[in-house]
Amino acid sequence: MTANGVTPLLIGLLLVAATARSAGAQDVAGALEGTIIGSGSQPVSEADVVASSPSLQQPATAHSTARGSFKMLSLPVGTYLVRIRAIGYRPVLYQRVVVSLGRTTSLGTLTLEPQAFDLAEIVVSAEVSPIDLTTASSGTNLRAAQLDGLPLDRSLNSIIALAPQATRQAKDLAFRSEGVNIAGGSVWDNAYFVDGVNVTDPGSGSSGINLPYNFVQETQIKNGGYEAEFGRALGGIVNVVTPSGGNDFHGDVFSFFSADELRAHPRYGLSQPNLDNFTQFDVGGSLGGPLVRNRLWFFGAYNPILDTRDASFPGISVKKDRQVQHRFAGKLTWQPSASTRVVLTSTGDPTVHDGVVPNPDFGAATSVLNPEAVLGILNQGGVGFSLRTDHVTTSGVLLAMTISRSAYRDDQKPQTSLGASQPRLTDAEGNWSGGYGGSSLSHLGRMAAQASATVPFSAHTLKAGVEYESNTLDQTSDQGEGQRGGFLFQFPREDGGYAWYRGQNVADVANRILSTYVQDSWESSPRLRLNAGLRWEGQWWIGAKGKIAQSILDQIAPRLGVVFSPGRLGSQKLFASAGRFYEQVPVEAMSLFYGTGGFSVTVYPQDPRTDTTGAFIFTAFPFGAVSRVAGLRGEYFDEVILGYERHVGSGLKVGVRAIMRAIGMRRWS
Repeated sequence: MTANGVTPLLIGLLLVAATARSAGAQDVAGALEGTIIGSGSQPVSEADVVASSPSLQQPATAHSTARGSFKMLSLPVGTYLVRIRAIGYRPVLYQRVVVSLGRTTSLGTLTLEPQAFDLAEIVVSAEVSPIDLTTASSGTNLRAAQLDGLPLDRSLNSIIALAPQATRQAKDLAFRSEGVNIAGGSVWDNAYFVDGVNVTDPGSGSSGINLPYNFVQETQIKNGGYEAEFGRALGGIVNVVTPSGGNDFHGDVFSFFSADELRAHPRYGLSQPNLDNFTQFDVGGSLGGPLVRNRLWFFGAYNPILDTRDASFPGISVKKDRQVQHRFAGKLTWQPSASTRVVLTSTGDPTVHDGVVPNPDFGAATSVLNPEAVLGILNQGGVGFSLRTDHVTTSGVLLAMTISRSAYRDDQKPQTSLGASQPRLTDAEGNWSGGYGGSSLSHLGRMAAQASATVPFSAHTLKAGVEYESNTLDQTSDQGEGQRGGFLFQFPREDGGYAWYRGQNVADVANRILSTYVQDSWESSPRLRLNAGLRWEGQWWIGAKGKIAQSILDQIAPRLGVVFSPGRLGSQKLFASAGRFYEQVPVEAMSLFYGTGGFSVTVYPQDPRTDTTGAFIFTAFPFGAVSRVAGLRGEYFDEVILGYERHVGSGLKVGVRAIMRAIGMRRWS
């Protein structure tokens, strides 16, 4: 089947599903639940539950079932007032109920007092337990108010690194990426979502769009045990939501400044520019409020960053180095009715770095003999848009849909004509001279659509969904084949000799992923919950001329979780989970599999820039020579988790857990 045949079929399936299903597997909201009983511990049915919040345009309502339970789905993150009323009972008001991203807040079991005549409502201001009894997954939620007093560098990665089992990795020069290792996974094993939009770098799998913490309302870091609706990550899953405006205008203005005088004496490594006389300045602000009260809200934020420095390497004079980044976020939230909410979101962080930007390929330099060898221009960052719709039917079914589009670039090229016309020479002493070595232009894109339905009934909550994602890469990389560049190395021996690496790759590839899942959360008793689900993922690798070059279709991932609450209900939980999790292959790997071009290493007895005689091609490797592998199967790990959590007061919980993961990859049958 050709790619042209698959795409219309998949889009058609998604459009049909979008009319009857709900939004995607990535959390952008939270939930609220509880159980209502009366005298004699009998369940109270048809009780009215009303939740109101500055985060909500119109109050959310629910009714208790015959078992006395109620659940509110897709509540925006924030602090709520919850009123509970039932005929013949005294009303109850819960104050300061916090709904967190991707979590279910439980009010526990509430006993209503019989009422023979009108009495004032009971006001409950006691703290609600932060323990989520509905899931065996583990993770951390960080709200904006918790970050204000912390010494962070104001980036999303610095927020993520605060979570347990997360460690930040410094920027890797070779891959021009940075991120956070989560629960034993590398920076390329995580998945990142902002307001439901996948902002993971589709090329390498590292973190994509990076926002300052001033733009973030809440961040959730899942590090294991998550249900069938989550997939395509072997590390952690990071969910971020930005503010949504409100019925009152609010905003802030901020500015940060750093300079050479405010740092200690630095120590530089090999191939790392010496940066002096630098100033780093950024100013930003945000504004949110109503366009139409209780109906249409807006939020916008913008943060330009300017970084100027005197940069140098041993052996060359000081050069100006300038980096400009534009970070922004915007959101429109429209609630045409009490049961429907529509959210349009945009985020971005386009960046230009012009100055001493050495090409990281092939090692480090002892010193640099001419500046053209390290002067470059780097364009990075991206922009993303999404549209999400949530609708709750009269029977309590949550239907939602999300569509999104994002584009990224990762371009690196020489700054000077000499840098583009000469190879970079590494001599026998490790000095760099000559040109820049080459250039690489990578334009990446992602189109995604998600649909799901959540159906609560009796003691069960069923959820089913479908997801489609197309990650694309249009890349042109040239190190000396189409231009006189490449990397030249002098052998460290008396008789001399040189090796010249040259390569070129042109690729227009894609990875198209279709996923579907179904899961059930069964509350068999107020103390025991069982979560079971099944996920399927298929990957189609698109090569030359838009044709399917490889497919992986057997990625079946079962998930199982058990949660038990001993002692006072809601104060503790014992949990266990088991599941299989598959990797999503990044598209940069496919540029080598299905691009055109290749690389060669040619050995010369003398400097080939002046004399090319006596050449010997030591090795040559063509790109795009990978043939289809029958029965290819994806990489995965199997995970088992055992854990315990306990609420100790003041919003604090403590816990312990043990994780076992086994990585496997069955290549072919």
